Amino acid sequence: MDRNKLNKLLFVFMIGILIIFIFISKGSNTKNDINTSELNTSNNELNSLDTPSNESNSEDSQVINQSKKAVETFMKIYHPIGENQDTRFTGLEDVMTESQIQNIKSEIEMFKNLAPNGYERRNIKKMDVVDFKYDKNTQSVFCVGKVWSDCTDTLGNIIVSNELTSYNCMLINENGKWKIGEFSYEVI
Repeated sequence: MDRNKLNKLLFVFMIGILIIFIFISKGSNTKNDINTSELNTSNNELNSLDTPSNESNSEDSQVINQSKKAVETFMKIYHPIGENQDTRFTGLEDVMTESQIQNIKSEIEMFKNLAPNGYERRNIKKMDVVDFKYDKNTQSVFCVGKVWSDCTDTLGNIIVSNELTSYNCMLINENGKWKIGEFSYEVI
């Protein structure tokens, strides 16, 4: 084969590879555009179901506000350690269902004589309630409460600083009031 034919064949081969590469990359971008579009649509649909939008009625906003206040009150009462255990949980009946209050009373009895992880007090530094999910069908609200706190020993020395505890709360409507029906927590 002469050199001229070899160069032409190599040139055609390179053009062919370039065309194939362009089609593959263009098809990949189209798929990404479609997936991104579908994802954005799905996220918008979920957000419109879970949280009140500007167009939603004031009832949704009222539910979220009442739920947030209930979770904040719960965390203010439940989270600190160091107060008298017998009166520590006074006020929870306004924000928790009766079954959850009974569970907490059992917890108090179980842990009454145990030292709380080597520290005497746990004081709240900051709180936030986030990630609201309101399900109108089941008439329940799920939200996450986050508490940052300092833990101190009997002398007031800080043992743990900025400890983050995350509370997962499910609220239900009980006689017109939003109350915590279930909760769990995790120290992060």
